[in-house]
Amino acid sequence: MIPTDQNIVMPLKAQNALDRHFGETLNWQFILSEGTRHPLFQAEFDSRHWIARVEPDTQTAPGVDPWREQRVLRALYANEWAISAELIMPDLGLLLMPFAGRLIARDELSAAQVDEICCAVQQMHRISDVPLLDYAALFMRYRDAFSRSLPGMGQLVDETEALLATLPDIGECLVHHDLHTGNMLWGRHLTLIDWEYAGLGNPWLDYATLERDVGLTLRQLQSFERLSAFEPQEMEHWLACAIQVIDQLETLWQHFNQLQIEQPEN
Repeated sequence: MIPTDQNIVMPLKAQNALDRHFGETLNWQFILSEGTRHPLFQAEFDSRHWIARVEPDTQTAPGVDPWREQRVLRALYANEWAISAELIMPDLGLLLMPFAGRLIARDELSAAQVDEICCAVQQMHRISDVPLLDYAALFMRYRDAFSRSLPGMGQLVDETEALLATLPDIGECLVHHDLHTGNMLWGRHLTLIDWEYAGLGNPWLDYATLERDVGLTLRQLQSFERLSAFEPQEMEHWLACAIQVIDQLETLWQHFNQLQIEQPEN
């Protein structure tokens, strides 16, 4: 059973859109979840469980573009590991999907499940016909935000952007940018969720997250096509650099988020 909180209700515009979609008003209940920044709601219709994800703010987080996510999800529809999105409404920040399974902690993943993750990422990194995630624009947004209240953070922005640029060129492809176990649901098979940061980008960032958060070994990572030419010691060095990039990106995001609480963007 998924814990719920009756005090948090579905936003009215999202509720109206879902009413139109289902042809009736469902009993949407807020789901307590640690895996996403979004409010999630669950309801049952026609003997199926449905999950509605709602964008919490009118100002999207850095790196997030609901319209880019919509195009990415449309490009993924034929893959078993992709979200089966029933309804995507970027203007409302609304995404509706069938219930896809449960979370499994990193230390509870079986060898077969790790293989399934690797297979899904291998297939994902063969996709390139998706919109670009503009790293330069991402770093510029951080600079603009911090210049007003946290000018000292500008150095970390510069260092992170420079370190990202040093990673060896292994080609651009579809990158999820948030591949931790909290974005992996397990039912009959793996479903990767939360594609809001996804786009054409640098796959080193996915490999770094798989090592840091999922626990993939160097040998497992070397099985990826884009990493197969690297010697183990060389790959270990560049993975460490990529992990530093994602660590620093998370630090930037956390400071940005705190600024939004204290003084929202105009």
